[in-house]
Order: sequence, then C-alpha cells, then structure tokens
Amino acid sequence: MRSFLLIHSIIQYLQGYLTLCVEGDSAERFLNLCSYHKIYIWNVTIHDNVYELQIRIKDFRKIRPIARKTHTHVKIKNRFGFPFFIYSHKVRGFFLVGIIFCICLLKECSARIWDVHFSGNQEQTAESLMDFLQTISIYPGMRKEKIDCFEVNKALREQYPEIVWVSTSLDGSILQIKIKENEMRRNDLPSLEDAKGIDLIATCDGVITQIITRKGIPLVHVGDQVKKGDILVSGKLEIKNDSQEIIRYQYEHSDADVFADTIQVYTDKIPRKYKQKQYNKKEQRLTVFFRIKSCSIEIGSLRNSFSNVEKESVEYQIQFGENFKLPIYYGYAKAKGYHFIPQNYSKEELKTKLNLNFEQFLQKLEEKGIQITGKSVNIHLYDAFASADGALYLNQKITQPVETEMMEIERNEPE
Repeated sequence: MRSFLLIHSIIQYLQGYLTLCVEGDSAERFLNLCSYHKIYIWNVTIHDNVYELQIRIKDFRKIRPIARKTHTHVKIKNRFGFPFFIYSHKVRGFFLVGIIFCICLLKECSARIWDVHFSGNQEQTAESLMDFLQTISIYPGMRKEKIDCFEVNKALREQYPEIVWVSTSLDGSILQIKIKENEMRRNDLPSLEDAKGIDLIATCDGVITQIITRKGIPLVHVGDQVKKGDILVSGKLEIKNDSQEIIRYQYEHSDADVFADTIQVYTDKIPRKYKQKQYNKKEQRLTVFFRIKSCSIEIGSLRNSFSNVEKESVEYQIQFGENFKLPIYYGYAKAKGYHFIPQNYSKEELKTKLNLNFEQFLQKLEEKGIQITGKSVNIHLYDAFASADGALYLNQKITQPVETEMMEIERNEPE
C-alpha cells in the first residue's frame, strides 16, 4: 500500500496539480458534478464554508463549465509539480542547459581513456612504447570498449622480445600497462648473440667471495685473488677419451654470478670560486595557458631580450579522484632574466657540498646492488679548491661476457 501511494505521489508531481478554493451556495453540487464527469479530486476539506481540494492540471479546464453552471467561485491557492518548477526557472534556461551539457560531457569523457601509464619498463622508454601503441590504434581519447587488453599484451610481447610479462588494465580514464623485462638484457651481449661460446671475465681486481654457476666451467674459487680481464667462468668444455686425451671442445654460453671484494678509488673536487645567479624582478615575462588536447589558448608572451634567461613551465590536468582524468590542461610559463655574481664558498659550505656529493655517490652504488663494506675518505681544504679523496671497500658482481676463444685439436695422422 505504501509503495502504491509513493508511486501515485511521484506521478502526480510529474503531471503537476493545483490546490483550489471553492465557495458558493452550490459547492456540494459542484463536487457531485465533478464526480459525475469523472474528474479526479482528492484531499477535500472545508473551512468556513470554503472547500479546499486538489486537482490535476489537465482536469482544471474541465471544471470551468461546472463552475458556471453551479454559480461557484473557484480560486487557485497553490501550484505544485514539475511543470511549475520548469516554468518558474525559465529565466535560468541556459543554466539548466549548461548542467545537462556538463553531465553529458562527463559521461562521454568517462567512456574514453585520456592517459596511458607504463610501469616496469627500463630498456624501452615510455615514448617508444607509446609510438608503437599508436600503430595498433591505441591512443589517448579513444573509447574504452574498443580496447582489447589481451590483444595489447600480445602485440607488445611480439614487438619487444625482451618483455617476458605484460599486464594491461583500465583504471578510470587511465590505461595501465605493467611490464616486466628479461633481466638478461640484449645490450649485455651486444655482439655475442651468434657466438658459439661465451666466457665470463673479471671487470676489476678483487678477491672472490661467492660463486653461483648455472652454466659453464668455473676457473676460480672463493678466496682467490683475480685481476681485471681474468677468465672467471669458461664456456669451453673439454671432451676427453678413455686415455684422458682431449678429442674436441664443446662450447656453451656461460651463466654465473661471481661476487668479489673490490677497492674503488673515490675523488671529488670543488673550486672555491663560483658564479651565483641574481634575478632581476623587472626582467620577468609570464604567460597563462589553457589547453584541450592539441588546441590551446595563451594569455601573455615570453618574448624578451634578456642576456640570460631561465624558463619555468608548470602544467596541471583536471581530474576527479585518482584515475579519472580529463584532456583539459592549464598552467603557466615564466621567463626570468638574471646575471652572474662572483662568490666564494666558505669552509663549511665546501664541507657540506662534498659530504652531500659523497652521500649521493654511495646511494647510486646501493641502487645498483653494490654492497659497501667500508669507506675511508678525507676532505682537504686548499686556497683555490677543496677535495675529497679516499677509497671505498665494496662487494659487487664483477662478471663481463666475452666470446670464447675457439681452439682446434691437431691430429697427427699416421704415415
């Protein structure tokens, strides 16, 4: 019953209805004639011989002959419903049209992708991957239903053999492509793909601490001291007969991880004198831009005649949440003029910069997987410059692939 009343109320609101005041000596006759002509009225009340009732808009014109016939006076008290809402806001028609247009625009934008995000790619740049996707008709702005993630994965694996795993997914308006490349890169063996055998040689001097051999014949042991260029793992396998004579060689691509304790010399030098930039507030240019895909509007100009110019550009993309991005950008670009002023570093500044450079150098080593076991670096201050010199004690992988030297067995034929 409640659901019926709710649906009935919604229908009445959409159709629109009126609250009427009916007064006169024949008001009861007016109500009886409305019932006789099947004019639907409801919520009938009486106050001081005045009847209040509610009636639909389409039935309002039908009661005019009845009101004249019964000599009753009918007055509209209130108006309700969606038709009156539209009429009362007709002066704001452009506003309503704008709201509808924005809703349609958001719906259309949400049905497309506006950004392609790559992760895990190291050998292939995002630009080159994006260029390839455009050749298979995958580009920002296309509709989501036209994207077949399985076909995208297949095309990427076929185009780039070094990609061993790829996953494509749609997150909002972003096409997420996650990539895993083969750890044995092509550029690790630049000219050895067609080689019959590959040896692993030492890249620097050191003392062997660990050997993990997957293919090949290890020629060194833990604790051995090696020089740069020494063969660590050989790709040449000797085949012998029952008399332990070498009858031939079999070649393979060596594969091993050989770690060694090494010493790396560290040196860094900073001159005491330097040139500092000084900006002129009067030498500045600013432009503000608004861009939709390739169409842009700019206010201002960066044209200048400054002797030295530093340019800065900041761009923002309109987005809702984390993954729903629109192809609408805005931002600004700035050009600032400057000139150089000679300055001298203080002792504390020199020490700070040298320490910062050293910490950044250590961080890069750790990012490469190199273990730092010790360090001995000293800072020296002179009149013209300051330097940091010393040694780093490292434990690192020291293998480098080279082509195996081919050898032939000389056979003495009997006379």
